[in-house]
Amino acid sequence: MINENKIYSVSDATTLIKSVLEMNIPPIWVEGELSSWMRAASGHLYFNLKDSSSLLPTVMWKQSALSLLFKPEDGMKVRALGKITVYEKSGKYQMIASQLQPLGIGDLYQEFERLKKKLSEEGLFDDDRKKEIPRYPFRIGVVTSAKGAVISDIINVLNRRAPHVKVILESARVQGEGAAEEIVNAIEKFNSGAEVDLLIIGRGGGSIEDLWAFNEEVVARAIAASELPIISAVGHETDYSISDFVADLRAPTPSAAAELAAPRYDDLLENISSLERTIFNLISDQLRDFERILDEYDTVYSWEQFNKMLTEEENKISSLIEVMKLNEDHLLNIFELKANSIRKMLDSLNPISVLERGYSIVSLERNDTIIRNANQISENDAIKVKLHVGNLTATVREVSNEF
Repeated sequence: MINENKIYSVSDATTLIKSVLEMNIPPIWVEGELSSWMRAASGHLYFNLKDSSSLLPTVMWKQSALSLLFKPEDGMKVRALGKITVYEKSGKYQMIASQLQPLGIGDLYQEFERLKKKLSEEGLFDDDRKKEIPRYPFRIGVVTSAKGAVISDIINVLNRRAPHVKVILESARVQGEGAAEEIVNAIEKFNSGAEVDLLIIGRGGGSIEDLWAFNEEVVARAIAASELPIISAVGHETDYSISDFVADLRAPTPSAAAELAAPRYDDLLENISSLERTIFNLISDQLRDFERILDEYDTVYSWEQFNKMLTEEENKISSLIEVMKLNEDHLLNIFELKANSIRKMLDSLNPISVLERGYSIVSLERNDTIIRNANQISENDAIKVKLHVGNLTATVREVSNEF
């Protein structure tokens, strides 16, 4: 209630005016011409709505500004939905806008918001249904016009940063009648058998009418049904489409989509080198352990136990390689070649393998001491000879130090 006899401070009077305006004027649509349009570093938009005789200062907060489907410019005729309030520091009234539409295409925006709400309620925008983008793709499918600059931009970016990646184009019209159907057909064609790791769909910038094919429900549902992960790259950074919300990843531009799709080739090589160094160090540690075991192993009573230890260590190496595996075939080949090399080295160190090549192990029968030189034995000593297959017992007839 306003008390006529009360003396108000400036702040109190301003607060009173603000509350009266906010309580009595519901959100309203205002049409006018944009002027003094500015996007602050915070992301908030500041502009005036004007006509031939009046001007209305307007603010659109960052969260609302993110939903804009066009780039506002001074002189543009627009329609804004907002609430009238007072900026207390200056004592000036203003509008806080929640929606902004260019005049003449309001029906498209209403259809956009209707479909966006419908698909969101169905869960098509949920993060838990989005597929992971492969870290190291080798074949990327692109759905766009063969005549536009988009495919050239994507190829140029990939040739520069990931020349090993192959681009496969499925051309489709990206605006006008029949464009949505061609985009859907291209997505389904890739899913039906084309061997690619992921898809990029998109086009360059344009008006909302130009971008509308990517706001069609059939395109949204084709993206949602795709078994291949999809990056949507429609228009410029400020442009948003229904495809962006449904896709597994949104890129602000087609060139940015190419950068998001494939890591730099040099980074990939560095990762491989790092993994090779790690595996080499781990296997070197294993070999040092084997050398220690061989140095300590000076009896022949348990070759079976040694074989068992050898098998266990080999299994450890196999398990290590499994842990270090990546999905890429060329990395697996590198690791398997290194593992095979180590296995061959271990086999060559196996005493049983030495016996297979015709050597034998000689020991004294009385105490099983292994004979390494002639000084350990005398004439008429009883000896045992272990062969690859079987054993012999013999008596020494003569001892000589000559080789």
